Amino acid sequence: MSTQHTPGPWLARAIGTFNEPGYAVFWEDRSKSGVHTRRLDYKGCFTEADAHLIAAAPDLYEALKLALKALNAIGQEMTVGERYTNAGQYLIDALPPCTTALAKAEGKS
Repeated sequence: MSTQHTPGPWLARAIGTFNEPGYAVFWEDRSKSGVHTRRLDYKGCFTEADAHLIAAAPDLYEALKLALKALNAIGQEMTVGERYTNAGQYLIDALPPCTTALAKAEGKS
């Protein structure tokens, strides 16, 4: 799949006031010439934790794709005996949630 999301980096920044604290996520708008920034938030009311999680999304997506590729490759090379070790079971347990999360990120679930 080609990248459909807005490429990173995305940055979380505080934009609220003392009375109304809030965060937004910013990224460079490459569709226009010059330097332009876009912003994602709901009236500046993202919590700090949510803004940082959203800002990390492009990096998390790429890391998950690489991790899943590695897990699949290791799983294919494991012997039957290795699958019954603690490490083998950790790998087997990690595959379904990684696959599900990646499918969700790609709009397939």
